[in-house]
Amino acid sequence: MPKILGYCDRLSVAPGETVRFMVSCEAERYRAEIVRIVHGDANPAGPGLKLEPLTTPVGGEHPGRVQTIDAGSCAIVEDHPRLRQLGDFTVMAMLCRPRPRKAGRR
Repeated sequence: MPKILGYCDRLSVAPGETVRFMVSCEAERYRAEIVRIVHGDANPAGPGLKLEPLTTPVGGEHPGRVQTIDAGSCAIVEDHPRLRQLGDFTVMAMLCRPRPRKAGRR
């Protein structure tokens, strides 16, 4: 399975602002979609995951190319048969660096 890695230049934008996406992909082509997360609770007893696809210039197929990305912290997910059964899937992570320590504090 080809590897794909992407990131954006901002975590959030206001209406009318621009966000850039950088993608490195081993495949010849990849498909991108921007969605609004209406509800992120995937708990079966809860309201469920609700996403609204948005029409943007980013949506659709794009040519893939490998680009060097100097990644910081990362996660490696080993191959597993259950992952191959999923078909398309999305992985999301919100990471915030800790606040700088104040002088004299541990």
